Amino acid sequence: MRGTNWIGLLVIGSFATCCLAGCATDQQVPAPEPIAAKASWQQQVADVVRGQSDTIHVDSLVTDRDLDALRGLAGLRELRIEEGRISDAGLAALAELEGLQRLKLRGAEVTDRGLESLRGLSQLTHLNLPQANLTDEGLRNLEQLPRLELLRLGSPQLTDDSLATIARLPALRFLHLIDVPVTDRGLEHLHGLTTLESLYLDGAQVTDEGVLRLLEARPGLHLHLDQQHHDRDPNRHEHGPGGRS
Repeated sequence: MRGTNWIGLLVIGSFATCCLAGCATDQQVPAPEPIAAKASWQQQVADVVRGQSDTIHVDSLVTDRDLDALRGLAGLRELRIEEGRISDAGLAALAELEGLQRLKLRGAEVTDRGLESLRGLSQLTHLNLPQANLTDEGLRNLEQLPRLELLRLGSPQLTDDSLATIARLPALRFLHLIDVPVTDRGLEHLHGLTTLESLYLDGAQVTDEGVLRLLEARPGLHLHLDQQHHDRDPNRHEHGPGGRS
């Protein structure tokens, strides 16, 4: 069963606004408080510096040079970049943000080197890297993130072995893989991941048999394949028009 791409699961808490596309998981977490009209990047950084905010959320283009302004910004808890032109070198500016809990980087082609810059963010609970370019070896940096609850990741170089690493994340509850060519063998690594509540797979190479074995091992798992609930999903319900990305 091969899939086409979709944009779905992102985060819970304040991240939920950008994530789950109208699914049951939305009902499991409180809706985030609405975010006011976004100020400029410079203004939001200044607000964090002054202690008036702990969040930066921008739709305008952010580059490596912009990220330099975040170095040493101890009060930053949430960073959401919707349009980035960010390289591994730029991610080095985030390495010392030890209080960061939620990170979304759209338009950041993160490689193994870039992910290594994030491995020290021990408070991180939500990580969304939809355009990454990681290998199985580089993904092992995630094992340094003991509080990670939600992972949304696009990376076509990953293999089934990447799910062995993911299965070792002790707090993981929500997983969304985009164009990661996992097969039934990879799904077997998730059979024992008892913390996992929700799995979204887009563009995977799994079969009905492999999916059914996973659901037999994890009967309460909320499962989406290419924007659709699986027939055996215990949380299956009709979606309203217009999902969120």
